[in-house]
Amino acid sequence: MVTDPGSGPFDTVVSILETPSDTVLDALADDGQLLLLGRGRDLPAELRARGLVVTDLDRFEVRSRTGRPRPYVQLRARRPLSSPGSSPS
Repeated sequence: MVTDPGSGPFDTVVSILETPSDTVLDALADDGQLLLLGRGRDLPAELRARGLVVTDLDRFEVRSRTGRPRPYVQLRARRPLSSPGSSPS
């Protein structure tokens, strides 16, 4: 967990069952990656809205103790690549 806002940048940030905070995403290097395992919500859309590009995505279900299937998502995301001569957004 990133606790010091000045720490980083990190090549890889891993988040398990928790949506990364802005502090965590700010610590991600420009060419770094976010690896995330999360439950139930539309995490890909949330990360895209926060300026990340989802490069790999797998949706699956895991049965709970009660036998009910619960949706999960496993993904890899990164910051958008900028080409030479393009202005940062």
